[in-house]
Amino acid sequence: RGAAPRAGNLTTRIAGDVDLLEDGIGVSIGAMVNAAANFVVGLVLGFVKGPKMTAVILAVLPVLMLLVGVLAKLSSIATSRQQSAFAEAGVVAEQAIRLVRVVTAFGKAPYEAQVYDQRLLKGYKAGVRQADALGLLIGSGFFVVLS
Repeated sequence: RGAAPRAGNLTTRIAGDVDLLEDGIGVSIGAMVNAAANFVVGLVLGFVKGPKMTAVILAVLPVLMLLVGVLAKLSSIATSRQQSAFAEAGVVAEQAIRLVRVVTAFGKAPYEAQVYDQRLLKGYKAGVRQADALGLLIGSGFFVVLS
């Protein structure tokens, strides 16, 4: 599962993970409280204004929850892969910069740039797969709700 740990991988990985954690906690808690309040208020209003339609919506709720669970799992996997790929790219860049004299002396700058680009491309592809999965699952959710 990924490449063997290399020097500098820890610092690159921690920096990326801290940013993700900061973004996740800051947005997630407020969004979760807001979504829960909206759900409860919407459910109450739904039963007051249109109990039959609310019952139909509650019938498809388990399918929607399943889709959300799958989305969360796929997103977690893709984010982990993306972080690993970018951490590897950071290690390559860090080592090339730290050993710039050796890299230049042996004419390996193009090789190091190519390795760096490959690691970045790996992270980019993981991000594209994550976006594809997100689009598919959101589309599936709309299909379930609107069908």
